[in-house]
Amino acid sequence: MQDILKRAGMTDYKSLSTPIPTSKSIPIDATPYDDLTQYMSLAGALQYLTITRPDLSFAVNQLCQQMHAPTTTHWEQLKRVLRIMGCKKQRTVTRSSIVAEYKALADICAEVIWITSLLHEIRVTGISVPKLWCDNLGATYMCANPIFHARTKHVEIDYHFVRDKVAIGEIQVNLISTKDQLADIFTKALHGPRFSFIRDKLQVTSVPALEGEY
Repeated sequence: MQDILKRAGMTDYKSLSTPIPTSKSIPIDATPYDDLTQYMSLAGALQYLTITRPDLSFAVNQLCQQMHAPTTTHWEQLKRVLRIMGCKKQRTVTRSSIVAEYKALADICAEVIWITSLLHEIRVTGISVPKLWCDNLGATYMCANPIFHARTKHVEIDYHFVRDKVAIGEIQVNLISTKDQLADIFTKALHGPRFSFIRDKLQVTSVPALEGEY
């Protein structure tokens, strides 16, 4: 982190409480940033930093989407991420938040089943039924309801395998309150107190500055 700050000339900057503002819209007429190499170098370095600072993942993902055409506004956002010293998009467009959550459950279900199969293959014992937590009540209902209806008939068939896994007891899908959803830090901009709360739950702590406050 100190090396990245030195490269950006920001060792004397004061820290911030969040890596990305909740109102993060970029002006359409924003001026292109003139040092593309510097931006790409720092954004790339931040990607490695998210291995140990997962709380920066969402902000760094936003920065890297502008890797080849950053503006001065993106540069200011990158500096904001540096001062706080980490997401995969769905492949399809959905018609509602319920379907989006349902498809996300199907994707992670496939990953969990693969990991579980691997553990069984290497003869790891005592594996309990994996539990998936979702903060969308409608999506949890879809995982347990075998009846197709008008609101879900447009969902691709392959996403419904999560419902089959729930039916045979290989996966459990449980409802979790939005206020307890730790994944929010990876998917959206949060206010300071909320960001700090989830970061603490992830057991990510700020490292004391080695060369003065920044």
